[in-house]
Amino acid sequence: MLKKENKLSTESLTENERDVIKKTQKYMGSSNVSEFDQQIIHKELIGIALTAQKNGESISDELIDDYEAMCDGLVESAGKATKKERCLVLGKYISRNLLMFSLVDLTITTYLFDTILIDFDIYRMFVYCVYPVFGLVLEKIANKHIFSSSWTDMITWISLAALILAAWFGSLYVFSFFKIHAFLLTLITGVIFTCFHIAHYKYMEKQASLFHWADEV
Repeated sequence: MLKKENKLSTESLTENERDVIKKTQKYMGSSNVSEFDQQIIHKELIGIALTAQKNGESISDELIDDYEAMCDGLVESAGKATKKERCLVLGKYISRNLLMFSLVDLTITTYLFDTILIDFDIYRMFVYCVYPVFGLVLEKIANKHIFSSSWTDMITWISLAALILAAWFGSLYVFSFFKIHAFLLTLITGVIFTCFHIAHYKYMEKQASLFHWADEV
């Protein structure tokens, strides 16, 4: 609920203000701050931006020039994510990627190759087993340097694309390890993602009820 409220509130901000807040959120996402605390800070930053907007100023006038130092201060004072939350977020992220890839595979194999069996080769071993975790690590690295370098994000994803391409070329010269039913793979990944999504949603609801954020604003 708080996340939806923040999303609606940002619509009245200027593009520059949204960009500053978005970068701040990404930077904090690279740390061990709990997701709920991130949303609370997000709400506070939106409030600062809206106040500045009413006074004919920008959020840059209200905040210090060194956004990275400001974010470090926010991270230090914010609540840390528990092991359970980290596991739920990681599981949700990985299962979401697996579901996305399985849907792509299902579409390609069914409509382009007229088959329901997927060859599980080196390429798919990388995409399904390595990419979700490796992609998350690269994303956190990019977010950690979001204020210091505009090239970090691009270099990170170019590196990932190069590894995926290399895995694809490798699959051309190595036989597949086994075949798997495209619908079955999509069903399995869909169930796993749904379970993590529901568990994470309920955890966030519990955190919100403990904080009573609606009474604080």
